[in-house]
This record gives sequence, C-alpha cells and structure tokens, in this order.
Amino acid sequence: MGPMPVDLLPESRSREGRGGIRGPDGKTRIPTYCANCGKKWGMVPEEHITFAFVLCEPCAETYGDDAHFMKEPDSVFWERIQNASGDEPLTPERLTQQLADPSSDFSQLAKEWRVKVERTQK
Repeated sequence: MGPMPVDLLPESRSREGRGGIRGPDGKTRIPTYCANCGKKWGMVPEEHITFAFVLCEPCAETYGDDAHFMKEPDSVFWERIQNASGDEPLTPERLTQQLADPSSDFSQLAKEWRVKVERTQK
C-alpha cells in the first residue's frame, strides 16, 4: 500500500540553483522565491537544505493561512519512516536487514530519499 496523498508545500528554491552568493563564512546561500507569485524573496544556505518554502509579505497576507493546512515534504517522509518501523524498535541490525530487502518499506523510502537529495544537489 502506497502513501496516502497529502497536500505538500511547494518548493521555493529554483530548480537550477542559480544566483547563489558566498557569504563571509564561506558558505553559499541560494535565492528563494515566493511559492505563489515567484518574486525573489530571501536566501537559504545551500548546504544541508532539502526543502524551502516562502511567501512574500503580500502573498502571505492573502494566502498564508491556507499554507497551514499543507505539510512539509520532509515531515511527511519522517512520518512514513515512523509508520514503517511500527512498534518494534529500529535497531541498527533491523535497519540493515530491512535495507537489504529491496521490497521492504525502508528500502523504498531510502530510494525516495536518495532521489530527493540528488535532485537538491544539482
């Protein structure tokens, strides 16, 4: 049985990752854009970020409340991990065993996560 469809918040970073600037700390920050109107609105660190959602002030005033009914993709993923592990503790041995079985829920989730991370690193 696949995951239940949920309303996910849209991504606010560009697909190409263009327009990044290196800060005084040597880390690159990439621009974010309003998820509704597309206006450039802020920047986030490129490293270790797998998702960003922003609304500009005018759109937040108009549509901000609606966004509270949507879920962040990463939280949905971790909820699926929790559901897959059930009541049994997720020990390193159990996780290794589950990941070795390509048909297990954990293998499928790991595959989805790798694809997501690879997409954010392009």
